[in-house]
Amino acid sequence: MDLIKYYKDNRIISFSNDQKQLFQKLNEVNDKLIKYKGRRKKISQERKRIDALIVEAEKLYEELTIKIKFDKFFLKPFVSIGFDKRSSTYNCIYEINDSKHCFYIGSKKKIRKVLEPFQRDDIQHVSFKNLKLQLINIIKIVLTDLSKSQTYKECTKINFQTVIDHYLESGQWAYWRQVK
Repeated sequence: MDLIKYYKDNRIISFSNDQKQLFQKLNEVNDKLIKYKGRRKKISQERKRIDALIVEAEKLYEELTIKIKFDKFFLKPFVSIGFDKRSSTYNCIYEINDSKHCFYIGSKKKIRKVLEPFQRDDIQHVSFKNLKLQLINIIKIVLTDLSKSQTYKECTKINFQTVIDHYLESGQWAYWRQVK
């Protein structure tokens, strides 16, 4: 027995004012319920369509990644310079292809002394943030060159002095000055 249907069709003959108010509230709730059920059905249909699109995109992604040959190209190395508060020194963490490595750089004083020959002016008053960016660029250049060479593939030990030596050999620096 559906009371709302009887109420809407005016089939109920007599009811009190209290019952009339209850029927009106019941009718409002029923209307909301019908509306929400309709929305839920639309949402579930939309979700099924989106899920199907996701499955299709994942299959296509897998097919395309299989076709790409990763040994045909090189990735740029990711380089980060970190500060060790305990010893007030800097370390370099780098990721090249799928391997991650770390090496010790040294203190601010050592870094300024090593980078000084590559600068036109005195770098004692240059902000260390700029020097870090230059150092990151130098390390990226060296690591890119080393990753393409056979010596890197033979697991050459990389440290700060090796990086600077390879950078000098590469000749990719813009300026060189003699330092006392």
